[in-house]
Amino acid sequence: MNMEIQTAFEQGIIPGIVVAIYLIIVKIIDSRKKDPLAEIAKLLQVVTKDIIDKDKEKARQMVLVSFNAVAKDFNSYVTSAVINNNINTKKALIEDNIKHLASGAYYNIYSQLSMYKVGDRYLNEYMKEEWKNKWAEDMEKVIFNTELTQNDKILTYSNRIEIRIKDYETYIINNAF
Repeated sequence: MNMEIQTAFEQGIIPGIVVAIYLIIVKIIDSRKKDPLAEIAKLLQVVTKDIIDKDKEKARQMVLVSFNAVAKDFNSYVTSAVINNNINTKKALIEDNIKHLASGAYYNIYSQLSMYKVGDRYLNEYMKEEWKNKWAEDMEKVIFNTELTQNDKILTYSNRIEIRIKDYETYIINNAF
């Protein structure tokens, strides 16, 4: 019997059978494995979707933060102008300040939103030039309204700018997202 085994080794039958069994086992194991490229592609999709969703949320928050900061600045200016300034004698100065404030606020938001792209458009592309004129117009109407008391002017403007800012935020968010 030893002689027969030795002859089989010499002829290469046993090593051939061992190699064949090994190859069959490897083939069975490989066929049960998932496609590694498909797994990598799936992982990349999950990771990039998460990154994109986080970027969209950052962009959405930037819209809200930018517009709320502007509303705060506008409220502060209107309050200061109504309380501290003699509106009738400083009308030209106040009107000029309002135009500069509204224009500066508009372009500040414009530049902040230019850093965020959703889809194929930057967020600042949704802004409208007329907004800065509306902001200035609202401030002038309230500040120079002789029928309102100081407190009424401040409250009226605060409510008006809050509504206008929410409209603009909503406009950008609905169009961009």
